Amino acid sequence: MKWPVMLAVVLDLSIRCVASFAQGPPEADSLSTARSDPHVDKLFSDGGVVRFQMIQGRLRLDAPRHRIGAETIASDHSFESIVVSAERGLPSVHYVSKRPSQTLKLDVLDAVTVRMESSLSKTEERSVLEQSPYGLVYWTIERGGMMDRYQGTTLLHVRYQNPEIFDIHYGGLIERILGGRSLASLSSKTRHWSMTHAMKGTLPHRSSIDECVAMLSAKRQATRRHAQQQLLLWGTPVIAALHESLSSDIDAEQRMRVQQTIRMLRPQVEDTPRSLAMLMVNDPTYWNLVSPQLSTMQIAAVNDHLGSVGLATLDAAQQPSARVAEQ
Repeated sequence: MKWPVMLAVVLDLSIRCVASFAQGPPEADSLSTARSDPHVDKLFSDGGVVRFQMIQGRLRLDAPRHRIGAETIASDHSFESIVVSAERGLPSVHYVSKRPSQTLKLDVLDAVTVRMESSLSKTEERSVLEQSPYGLVYWTIERGGMMDRYQGTTLLHVRYQNPEIFDIHYGGLIERILGGRSLASLSSKTRHWSMTHAMKGTLPHRSSIDECVAMLSAKRQATRRHAQQQLLLWGTPVIAALHESLSSDIDAEQRMRVQQTIRMLRPQVEDTPRSLAMLMVNDPTYWNLVSPQLSTMQIAAVNDHLGSVGLATLDAAQQPSARVAEQ
């Protein structure tokens, strides 16, 4: 065999061996996929005990992703314990975190009913956040014989009423259970997209929504079906108006269909700032809460939008929070 031919054969063999090794190294030299990342949250993550989601501004457990059992993590300055159970495939959680500065408790029933309790050692301030599957989210703060109460349709609404204190009590925990997504950042980005949607001017007028709600009690089934389909077609921007209609004088048929429509409009995927903005854009209460962070031009644009869809402008919006002093 001539040298050029032999050299070509040797080089070709070498190249093939290198390519083969790069594509699939020998088993003894490959990295084990079983190694755990020390930075991965052992309790609240995709590979942890439970995983949380935020859907339409409310916390809930990602039901399929949970491990039944109990786990404890303790060190010199902190203690954590979590117990997970399930019934009919719906997980429930009891979580406790104790540090020198704060004690936190998180309870979740059937994936969607959430209760958080926080106690601060230095100020002896106690805070309770309660979220039911439907209805309002309630937040109570007790300190020195005084009680502050807040309520809103989403966690964003509640936080905006006292963001600094909210973040002291729950900011770190919520960011942790949402995999690094802070409620403060989500609120800021949602406000940006809400402004974008408001300035497009393509949303339904409030009177049109009210007409559809009225048609939900029509005698003809076809009329009721058409009204509900129209509400579903408009999508999440009508949810705030539908929630408001539940507190008005409507009959049992309307109430049932309004509640059904709200459930159908609730997505089963995690919130993004853009999807949350579609929920907030026709909500005067939301705009009233964020108005201190808006410029004069932005407030004018929001008022133009609210007026164009038949809603109260920011100047006429009612403050949702209430402060109650108790001795």
